[in-house]
Amino acid sequence: MTTVAAARRVRGPVLFGLVVLVGVVLLTLVSIQKTPDRALDPNGTGPSGAGALLEVMRQHGIRVEVVTTMADLDSALRSPGPTTVAVGNGDYVDAGVLSHVIDRARGTAAAVVVLDPNRALARALPGQLTVDLTPSPASPLTPACQSGFARPADELAMFQTRISTATTTPDLTLCYPLPAPDDGSPADRGAGLVIVAAAADRPEVRVVGFPQALTNRFITTDAHAGLAVRLLGDHPHLIWYDPDITELGTYGDPGSTTDDSPWPQSTEVVALLLGVAWILYAVARGRRLGRLVPEPLPVVVRAIETTRSRGELYRRAGDRGRAASALRESTTARLRRRLGLTSADGIPALVEATARATGTPAPEVADLLTGPTPTSDSSLTTLAQALTTLEEKV
Repeated sequence: MTTVAAARRVRGPVLFGLVVLVGVVLLTLVSIQKTPDRALDPNGTGPSGAGALLEVMRQHGIRVEVVTTMADLDSALRSPGPTTVAVGNGDYVDAGVLSHVIDRARGTAAAVVVLDPNRALARALPGQLTVDLTPSPASPLTPACQSGFARPADELAMFQTRISTATTTPDLTLCYPLPAPDDGSPADRGAGLVIVAAAADRPEVRVVGFPQALTNRFITTDAHAGLAVRLLGDHPHLIWYDPDITELGTYGDPGSTTDDSPWPQSTEVVALLLGVAWILYAVARGRRLGRLVPEPLPVVVRAIETTRSRGELYRRAGDRGRAASALRESTTARLRRRLGLTSADGIPALVEATARATGTPAPEVADLLTGPTPTSDSSLTTLAQALTTLEEKV
């Protein structure tokens, strides 16, 4: 084997390997935010899921309904009785979706609970709230508000989101305030739970800054379980809205000035490189590398010999029915082509067209094309001759 031939043989696998490598890189970048254990998955049994919380609520008599689309949410909101709507994983909810949920819940739900707020969702929260990540304090937080679900003994050990507001209004209730700063400055410390009172254009909105405390891993820590059950279960019906990534951008993003797309910024570049690599691979594999060279064969078999051999097999087996069927099918196919018919046209149409073209009575044509199986070799030969004559007449 020459060096040129060896290079040609390895070029294809190398190009294919490059295409596969680029595809793997693209899939890795696209799925960088996807993990098997999705945060606050209502059906998740892993450490970050919330399946344990929902199961406890069902045991307490709360009717839990998990929905993944806005249409399912509308259908669930039509159920009678007081209802709480919980908005789950904030990675799959943008400000437009949250604003739409609050608007849909107006007049039909008693409360909307935002379980995983972030800076993007803050644009849809009432009360001019701001959201920032902050490390958990050294000691558990205690409630400093009067509510039906936060009791004085409900300590909060897990806390990672600070919710604050520029102005304090009567419709805002701040629970679980952060400890005062060491320097004693009067700056707003924020809180781990903020309740925005209901108004004409919205139901009561509860913004939760401790989503990790609701996960399977930490739900049994301190008073997390009791707080979570009272927070989400103060009404007999709970709708857990857990959308997938397709809901993002569906309803716009009010006040957004940044790109909150879940796709990495390099997605378009990687997709372009993948397309170019695939085109180059196709061109390299598809272009002709030289003139066609006939390959010498040990034996050359004429086509007529295979036909005769097949006929001899039919004769030895005495299978006149199969031979007659093959003759009739071939004649039928050729007659259709000559008469301008297609396979969709049935035998009756073919018989009628053939009779008109040849002047042969239709029953005689039908007998040739669909008649009984010959009972002897002579009758099979007669049938073959008759079919040939019929084709010649057409």
